[in-house]
Amino acid sequence: MEAEVANKLVYLPFLSWLWLTIIAVVISVVWYFVLKVRSAGGFWVQLIAAWIGAWLGTPVLGNWGFLTVNYICIIPAILGSVAGVMLCAGYDKVLKAAFGKTE
Repeated sequence: MEAEVANKLVYLPFLSWLWLTIIAVVISVVWYFVLKVRSAGGFWVQLIAAWIGAWLGTPVLGNWGFLTVNYICIIPAILGSVAGVMLCAGYDKVLKAAFGKTE
């Protein structure tokens, strides 16, 4: 069973990719436009970081057994997406502290 889930996360079916993309877009829009948390590369870098975080959310945080759609656990994917955006924004703060403000 675990090998089957791992295979589905490596060779991502279209609907799983779509769910990850929806989660990443929602988290990125909220963080970038609503909370005004910006990163060095702008919105697109935050979107990519959110997608990678959502993709890694289920394998890292585990299968919680509820709210699972196409092998994607929604809550761990959301938490992973938020962590990806936070890491991206934190990296931006480290760069600004090291090299000064670029704006």
